[in-house]
Amino acid sequence: MLTYITAFIFYTLAMVGVLLVGFVVYKKTFLITRNDNKGSIKIVDSLNIAPKKMLFVVKVKNEKFLIASGAEHTTFLAKLEDSEEIVQQEIVDEKKAKLDKIEQQFRDLYLSPEPDMLKSKIQSMDKKEIVKKLLKDLNQTSTIESAF
Repeated sequence: MLTYITAFIFYTLAMVGVLLVGFVVYKKTFLITRNDNKGSIKIVDSLNIAPKKMLFVVKVKNEKFLIASGAEHTTFLAKLEDSEEIVQQEIVDEKKAKLDKIEQQFRDLYLSPEPDMLKSKIQSMDKKEIVKKLLKDLNQTSTIESAF
């Protein structure tokens, strides 16, 4: 009788172990695919326009979309540009324009077509004074541009 009870407990524990291993394998293989997408779609902002009508800014991976939702249907309105990229591009363009202006002033000052005129300009001005003048001109133009 003792051998039957021992065999019963052993086989019961073996079956429970097999079920646990099967559950763990199922959980790791089939549920991971659903959890990978978790968090890839987010509602960044929402605005209630009227009763049962809303606007949503939805982020999918790295892209943002404007979506309108009503009681009966949902409509895609637009793909939104990332404002940070636009601002960074404007900063790069502004710096490039300033550097181009300095380069043009440098060329006008040093690369004049008449060599005698160039020598007289270089002899009459110190290099530090030239750089200060260029930077001063650059700062004046940037303050004038920012006023507009």
